Amino acid sequence: METRSNKRDVEITTCDVRLSEPVSLIGVISKKINNLTLDTFRKDNVPKGMKLVLQCLINRNGVTQLDIVKFTGFKAPTISIMIQKMEAVGYITRKPDDTDLRAMRVFITDKGISVYENAVKNVKFVEETVLKGISSKELESLCKTLKKINANL
Repeated sequence: METRSNKRDVEITTCDVRLSEPVSLIGVISKKINNLTLDTFRKDNVPKGMKLVLQCLINRNGVTQLDIVKFTGFKAPTISIMIQKMEAVGYITRKPDDTDLRAMRVFITDKGISVYENAVKNVKFVEETVLKGISSKELESLCKTLKKINANL
């Protein structure tokens, strides 16, 4: 602690409230990875939520909107609006269910597949950038440590 005086001769006590180096580094690294990810994904001009919908359709094409809601964790109205936008730009198509005409099935288009594949390339680029020069043994040790930190929170 340090004590000093200001213009009115009132004592001001300051504390050194810095985080420990490991905690500080985690925060700095997290922010840098987030910025790199945002910069990388901003280039393709596709919102993150749409990428999740595309991922859902890559895994199981022809699902209902309710299936997409469950997969993404978004609310039904959000998915409804997103699907309308995605259909308008040609990423998906909707077709009535063969057995239940009230239900609509959502299918990914070739354009949607291309957008998804580009997103996967961007993820790989970020991972390669972040993990460059780190051995598999170092990564294994890092993952163990990060899992312990995560469990503490």
